Amino acid sequence: MKKAIWLTLFISVFIFITAVADASPKTRLIIGSTNPLITGPAYLEDPSIFDVIDIKVFESHSDLRQAFAGGEVDCIIDFQTDLALLNDNVDCRALTFFAASYGDVGIVTLDKSLSGVPDLIGRSIGVEAGSAAEYFLEWISDLQEFQPDDIHLSYRNNKQLSWLLQNGIVDAIVLEEPWLTNTVSGISGVRVICSTANYRPVLFYVLVTNPKMPNKQKQLLEDLYVTYLNGTDLVKDWPQYLNNVAKAMSISPQEAYKYSKLTFFNTASVISHGFQSQDQFSSFVEAALLTWKSKNYILIDSNWIIVDKMLVNAGKDLGETVAPFPRPWSGESLEIMRRVKPIQFDLGQAILTPEDKRMLDSLALEIRSNCVDFAIEIEGYTDDIGTEDFNRKLSESRAQVVALYLADKLDLDPARVNWKGMGIAGKGAENRKTVIRVIQTLVSQS
Repeated sequence: MKKAIWLTLFISVFIFITAVADASPKTRLIIGSTNPLITGPAYLEDPSIFDVIDIKVFESHSDLRQAFAGGEVDCIIDFQTDLALLNDNVDCRALTFFAASYGDVGIVTLDKSLSGVPDLIGRSIGVEAGSAAEYFLEWISDLQEFQPDDIHLSYRNNKQLSWLLQNGIVDAIVLEEPWLTNTVSGISGVRVICSTANYRPVLFYVLVTNPKMPNKQKQLLEDLYVTYLNGTDLVKDWPQYLNNVAKAMSISPQEAYKYSKLTFFNTASVISHGFQSQDQFSSFVEAALLTWKSKNYILIDSNWIIVDKMLVNAGKDLGETVAPFPRPWSGESLEIMRRVKPIQFDLGQAILTPEDKRMLDSLALEIRSNCVDFAIEIEGYTDDIGTEDFNRKLSESRAQVVALYLADKLDLDPARVNWKGMGIAGKGAENRKTVIRVIQTLVSQS
């Protein structure tokens, strides 16, 4: 009888303790971002991880920074440009980066005469001040070696930018997602003339956390990171990925598309591009700082991000990075880069000199470093010595020589190389010039 009483008592106590343990609050991790699908591949590997991890989505990067500074979220994943605007007194640590912008910032226009980025020279452009969109405009202006004639800045008001475009006050506007897709689908006649899909990643989503984060939350963060890395290995078919993530998050595939224009990174990529020093930002954040300092968005030097490689070394090596197919906005043959080179062929000749080759080697490196999925078009010009027919044939020979040299240096398929002789450009050796155009191409599955 006593044994039964003691056994009943023991079971009751055990049940009570278990119930109390179950009722006690579980450790949770709150991650802030403006992109709800920034950790998308983790949904493919193990969606149950989000039972204890919340992705809190903010409408603006400014709100996200304020939430992190105020302790509303444990860590944030945001563009390096926006992290550069964090206040100096915010104690934080950059761990790694999750993804890069891949077509989610673009330049749009209603002007049919704009057929590429070089046509923006001397035009008016609207963009949100201090945003990743402005950073992209600054970056592409440097790449194209031009400055827009007039820049209209908005302040956290993309509706104003659309109004400026529709009313002809600006020739083009630069937008981030989801405004980019909303504008293209909502305003008749809008065209995307280039986006971050046309270039090597220039905008990176960096993971930043409070260095005083409790160990249990650190463990959750590491678990998420490993799950994310494993999930990138499952992203083989992009439409299927969008469908799977949309289903897991109870959103439409169209909505998922807006936020999924990302290149996802694996361990090998993170280490090869990762943070190398305990004393400074990664090169990506440092580049953003320099840009914002030049525009007086940042007034003093900062060294408030230090590096923790705990997460960089987690997970396993999964090979190459994963990016969307097809590449967004790649349906038109638009010009994404142009260079005019004074290639000084000898009089009447179509043979590259050693100096010419060095110039083209440098150009090939610039194209390869910045552009993706492209073709090249070469135009050759001559001075006015000789007949028109002679110079037309000579200019074509020169264009061909340049085209084949660049094709070899860029390892381009012959189908992606075109050249044309334009004939006489004018008097003097300076008219022995070559125009190199880099054209975006539609990606094929083959």
